[in-house]
Amino acid sequence: MRKIYLAAVCALCAFSALYGKKSSNPYKDKTYTYDDFFCKLTAGPFVTCPDSKGVTVVFTSDSECVGWVESSKEIKKAFYGSERSNAQSSLLGRKLSGEIHSARVDSGGDKFVYRALVRKLLISEASRGIYGFSNGYIKYPYKRALPVFDKFLNPSKKDTKFAALCGTNGDGDLAAALFKSTKVNDLDFSVYCGNFSKRDSDKKTFESKFLAPATDYVNATPLFFARGGNETTGFLMDNYAKMFPTYTGNTYFSFRQGPALIVVLDAFAFSKTQGYSIYDDYFVDKEAVWLSNLGESSEYKDAPLKIFFVGDPVFSDDASLKNFKQKLLPVVERLKPDLLICGGKEFSVQKMTSPDGAELFDVITLAGGEIAVADANSEGVKLDFLKVGGEKARESVFVKINRGEKEGEK
Repeated sequence: MRKIYLAAVCALCAFSALYGKKSSNPYKDKTYTYDDFFCKLTAGPFVTCPDSKGVTVVFTSDSECVGWVESSKEIKKAFYGSERSNAQSSLLGRKLSGEIHSARVDSGGDKFVYRALVRKLLISEASRGIYGFSNGYIKYPYKRALPVFDKFLNPSKKDTKFAALCGTNGDGDLAAALFKSTKVNDLDFSVYCGNFSKRDSDKKTFESKFLAPATDYVNATPLFFARGGNETTGFLMDNYAKMFPTYTGNTYFSFRQGPALIVVLDAFAFSKTQGYSIYDDYFVDKEAVWLSNLGESSEYKDAPLKIFFVGDPVFSDDASLKNFKQKLLPVVERLKPDLLICGGKEFSVQKMTSPDGAELFDVITLAGGEIAVADANSEGVKLDFLKVGGEKARESVFVKINRGEKEGEK
């Protein structure tokens, strides 16, 4: 404890040396307490956007901090025994400060163990900063193993296994229970299909009620998000891009794992109030252009299996999906994926058909309170649907590749 107090005194002295002689300094007369130098992680870490060599780690803090991730390829050696590789949350060489942090860890495709840390930012002026003390993730005490990541993207894999769930509406305990019902360590990734947050939730509610309870199940298995209507409100309205980084920097993106090209779309389901909207009316137009270009690429044409995810139910008559149905859905129909999985309230398996009645592909609408576990290979996709506790929720579904046929399995 004496060392901590001594460090606090040293930090105050450094602060005084930098700013004390400036009569124009607005912080000169501010009194700092012991607690002003400390911060803590409030949620996370979770991993997202892997490639063949690394992954992005996301975590949050209770105040303005700088964040970083320490990692090591020496899985079996004591992590705290020596200095470890350091991945900063930074932009163009400058550390980023805030309450949402993300750092890219590049291990060259080798398995690694990691931990996330934050340090309180007291003052930032030009190229100088005064910092408090660092704090590691409090959910990992000394005797508990740190998360180990080894689930990089590998298009050469013959199969892939993933989970999909939706509509927990900010209930992180339910999300955690559903992840726990699967053999999450066997999954290559998971996709959350819309309305995972509570409508109009603030940062603290989102962290404590959703993100923190599910952290243990997504700190080593990549998690992706398909934005739903709830995520266009509240805290996430302005912070979605920081909270959920993607490959494109937007809410629509694609990646390849094994035989499957995964395409995550944004139905952009928001409600206009009193005839006024703060949202970009041309957002879906831009998304449609991106998707059309993707469909023309060799990445799309060469993929044996194409699976699309949408955060909202595509067969819903809700007026908020008007732009999606008029501008984006026609492109989806033209590209004819093997399967489209979307969020919803009630489970269904339906055929997407053309105007002349021709069957195009299967659409599976997920039910809230269930999780789908999928095995995908060059023959198709088998989906099992589980309740909390791992109990089977309904019959399995098998979707054949390039034919859109489904078969129920007893």
